[in-house]
Amino acid sequence: MLYSGGKDSSYALHTAQQETEVTDVVTVHAEPGSYMYHVPASEVAAAAAEALPAAHTAVEVEGEDELQPVEDALGSLDVDAVYTGAVESEYQRSRVDDVSRRLDVEHRAPLWHRDPEEALREIAESYDVVVTAVAADGFTEDWLGRSLDSEAVEEILELQDERGVHPLGEGGEYESLAVAGPHLDFRIQLEYTTEWDGVRGEIKVEDCWIHGR
Repeated sequence: MLYSGGKDSSYALHTAQQETEVTDVVTVHAEPGSYMYHVPASEVAAAAAEALPAAHTAVEVEGEDELQPVEDALGSLDVDAVYTGAVESEYQRSRVDDVSRRLDVEHRAPLWHRDPEEALREIAESYDVVVTAVAADGFTEDWLGRSLDSEAVEEILELQDERGVHPLGEGGEYESLAVAGPHLDFRIQLEYTTEWDGVRGEIKVEDCWIHGR
């Protein structure tokens, strides 16, 4: 499982848990501005991965080649499938597909081309999701750290109609972290501050811990 801790990869992780044995969880720590990987709060994903009943591999990605370190990590594992939270990004999907072919493993993306409104409602109903970053017209500072509850879902769908926001944030409009849900047998607790430049912002995690185990 390529696990970022975000809502999409958390959904994919739970799907994998239902379909097969998840033996390995890989977290990727990339540089800000990455088009390939989920960046905000990746250290929280690593902490959660360490608490999951599977081996955890952390991969540091620097520079222009964002794929080779991950391919090297996946190639060292004895697996027959790789799960991701890919939704609509051909850029992300095609690159993981290429890596998977080279390693002779299957790439499974449970959310791929799902109806985004339907998927958002399902995720909001089953997972406790926190908004970790926003970067689109219509999202204000008070979205940072906000729970993705039914009210937030309706506001996002309004922003879809008014501003063209993708319901699942596929255009980078917002990022998220699932702090609880059916993929975890614990809750992730956070301490964080927020950074806001007047247009975009993100939370900066100061500390996190596992609760309920």
